[in-house]
Amino acid sequence: MDARLVASILHGSHLFGTATEDSDTDYKSVWIPAPRDILLGRVGWSSNDDGTSDSSRPNTKDDVDDERHDLLRFINLLVTGQPMALEMLFAPRRFHRAEPHPAWAALEANPERVLSRESGKFLGYCRRQALAYGLKGERVEAAEKAVAALRQAADAFGPKDKLGPHIDAVIAAVGSEHVHEEPRTMATGRVIRHLRVASKMAAETVPLEEAIAIAEGVVADYGERARRSRDAAGKDWKALSHALRIGYEAMELFSEGHITLPRPEAAHLLDVKRGRIDPEEVGKEIVALLGDVEKAASRSGLPDTADIPFLEGVVVQAHAEAVAEMAQDPLPLPRA
Repeated sequence: MDARLVASILHGSHLFGTATEDSDTDYKSVWIPAPRDILLGRVGWSSNDDGTSDSSRPNTKDDVDDERHDLLRFINLLVTGQPMALEMLFAPRRFHRAEPHPAWAALEANPERVLSRESGKFLGYCRRQALAYGLKGERVEAAEKAVAALRQAADAFGPKDKLGPHIDAVIAAVGSEHVHEEPRTMATGRVIRHLRVASKMAAETVPLEEAIAIAEGVVADYGERARRSRDAAGKDWKALSHALRIGYEAMELFSEGHITLPRPEAAHLLDVKRGRIDPEEVGKEIVALLGDVEKAASRSGLPDTADIPFLEGVVVQAHAEAVAEMAQDPLPLPRA
């Protein structure tokens, strides 16, 4: 018996409502592995059938991609808040290439057991894009001052000295809202002081040399994006539109427990994608949106964690049915 399709969905710009005449065709699909692979433990995989695409050049409207995940891998992507997996879950039925498997219907019918505030992928992506596209000169300057203050402390007390005793001095030396203290409560209940430098943080328990590297990373990350934006006519418009879309999806997910597709702001995203909006304004929008997303995440009514026993049960049921069908028509044993 072969692998069985769970769901196959038209993804990408066609799903988001931002397709242009040059957009390629992008499918994402989920599969139950062949029974033999289930029994041999060959599960938890992803693959990409490039179809007509050529990785040596940008995709065109004639290219077709099909990214495939087995059911267990897809569940793991959902649990960690991978945007692609969540977009698939909320794709309207008209974007499905075939009638989905009952396992898919179980996921769709129980979003409250699938979603959680543990959507690190969503938040992490939003933060990276805010850093990449919205970091202004004042933030870079603040990060550079933080690096200088941290190096001064390392010279005086040694690079292995803990950051904690120096947080107040660094904040005072920088004198910017972009470098400040943020306490974080750990799972044990202990409150740990953190030094935030723009979009990155260093815990009080790390050595000064590690805090320096974190602050230097802020400056380096921005410098890399700035160099990219100077290349080839300027801005990565497609990436800008992706950053905005992810932010708006995250905002809706944490606020409403749902993601609307195609996106309600598709016309605006398409204007960004086509380079019709000042990139500086888009950068401001991304940074503001990140703040809104983080507030929405902290206030979200979503459960703290997904219902793992339920999700595991979906996988176990699907795998058990596939293996049971094979048992009714067993393969001949190989000859000795």
